[in-house]
Amino acid sequence: MQRHKGIFNEFKKLLKDNFAEKLIAKIEDEDEFLEIQGSPFWLMKDTNELIVGYGVNHTHFSDDFNKLDNGINLIADLLTNRIKTTNYIKGNYVYKSIVEIEFPDSTTKILGKSTILIHPFWRKKKIETTIEESLIEKHKIQNQLNLIMQIK
Repeated sequence: MQRHKGIFNEFKKLLKDNFAEKLIAKIEDEDEFLEIQGSPFWLMKDTNELIVGYGVNHTHFSDDFNKLDNGINLIADLLTNRIKTTNYIKGNYVYKSIVEIEFPDSTTKILGKSTILIHPFWRKKKIETTIEESLIEKHKIQNQLNLIMQIK
């Protein structure tokens, strides 16, 4: 079995164990998609990659390009830390959105930025920030994360 598929399967077990009633799984051909109902977090595997997403932001991981260990760390960060989304709005249009992971030591890591160039620039700018609390405490899944990191 390819390493990314083994990692995906172990995360699937972890998510089933902790979010059984909220976990939504979809399979189409060799692609498999997981999401937690009520959360922007999602995870997907295809024939070559592990794809980690949060809303429209997503990153592809494989052993050929981006190291899969980085994908494991990103999944752990998305599950166990607060996520801050800042939307910049003019009129009814969100023209810029920044998603950041907030760590317990108050540092942040930008997960993604999106910008739309065409928007009503003449309107007054409004900034809205939302915080998604962590989905699970890290110490509850640390043993499973350690096992997943060891998959070869």
